[in-house]
Amino acid sequence: MIDAWPNLFPLQRAVWVAGLLGAIAGLGVYRIAEAYRHLALQAPEVDACLLARAVRLASVRRGRPGAAVACSLLSAGTIALAVACLGTSLYAVAVCVAGLMAMLLACIDTHTGLLPDALTFPLLWMGLALSWAGYGIVLQEAVAGAILGYGLLWSLRFAFLQVGGREAFGLGDAKLLAALGAWGGWRPLPFVLLLACLLGAAYAMLQQRSLRPRGAYPFGPFLIAASACAVVGGSELHSGFW
Repeated sequence: MIDAWPNLFPLQRAVWVAGLLGAIAGLGVYRIAEAYRHLALQAPEVDACLLARAVRLASVRRGRPGAAVACSLLSAGTIALAVACLGTSLYAVAVCVAGLMAMLLACIDTHTGLLPDALTFPLLWMGLALSWAGYGIVLQEAVAGAILGYGLLWSLRFAFLQVGGREAFGLGDAKLLAALGAWGGWRPLPFVLLLACLLGAAYAMLQQRSLRPRGAYPFGPFLIAASACAVVGGSELHSGFW
């Protein structure tokens, strides 16, 4: 009965409405990220209050029009695709919210190199809670995905620290991969991590025009992009890992 509540009009019309709402939400996501970047430059420390302040200041932070339009279009496509695939159930709404949170994380990480716990933890717990309630993947898969996601990047971070004396990944990246694992399970994670590394390396080489790039780049956007590829491609895309 609850799942049937949103079914007020045909799916095709719902997809168009979802796309329009997604475009508006995407613009909001970009402005929140811009406000967060501005505040992070001034704040002595990053906490949940900083994100709340960024939300309040989003209406006055315009940013670059081209980037705002790109974020809006990407959000529109993401939300419309989610509704087209999942219908107008409450689970589809939860997936749309998670998609917007992931986009906000990617934008903030791109601008600041930070992945706020105020976003990664709610994304993690939302995925686990939905699995516990019987939506999406089974709870065992979600828990295993969260554990493996964090464990993979924490282990790589520790190994790089011991061998090279520097951190290859931040703990924010590990928390993000744990959250993505809570939504998608443990099976796609090796593929997601490999693809994210390849995307990050390709981006660094293009940016520096060198086959041996140096320096560090935010890794969160590549994790999210790789996860999106895994979702769109389905299990056939990553089943070769097992």
